[in-house]
Amino acid sequence: MARWLLLLAAVDDNKNYFYLDIYRELEKIAKTDKDIEAAMQAWRDISSAEDERLAYKDRNQQSRKQQLLQEIEILRQKRKAAEERAELAEKKYNKLKRQYEQYKLKATEEKIKKLEAEEKSLLANREAAKIIIRYGNVVARNLFAQGMDSLFVQNVTGLSDKEVAALKMQIEEENMKDLF
Repeated sequence: MARWLLLLAAVDDNKNYFYLDIYRELEKIAKTDKDIEAAMQAWRDISSAEDERLAYKDRNQQSRKQQLLQEIEILRQKRKAAEERAELAEKKYNKLKRQYEQYKLKATEEKIKKLEAEEKSLLANREAAKIIIRYGNVVARNLFAQGMDSLFVQNVTGLSDKEVAALKMQIEEENMKDLF
């Protein structure tokens, strides 16, 4: 009975301590007592199995740790590639935006130039019309002086009925003043 109590006393679970001197004494006893030897062999087998289980668990944790580190590295590389693609997309967006702004600016400048050209053309046309009207009035006066009728003067000068009538009336008034 004392031998079995020594077997139980070799390990203190409360202190998580193994008494090596008691274990060595039990090994000596096991050489003569086959029951103690069988118990010690079972104990070694259980301890060995536990050690193997702990080693397996440790290897499994190491393997899982490596796998997680590899996954982290893969995700880091994917994130870096995504950031590079986003940077390229941002540069392309900014380039297209600048091109659009330049296009808008150029279109606005062209529109302003077109409006300025139209305004110049309108002013030139007004000046030409003034010259034509003056010239038309001069020609109409000469035609009336040569005795041409109003319809002929209107066809030659392009003046309207009212303009020809007003001019004829003005000429007649001038002639009347000259007589007096």
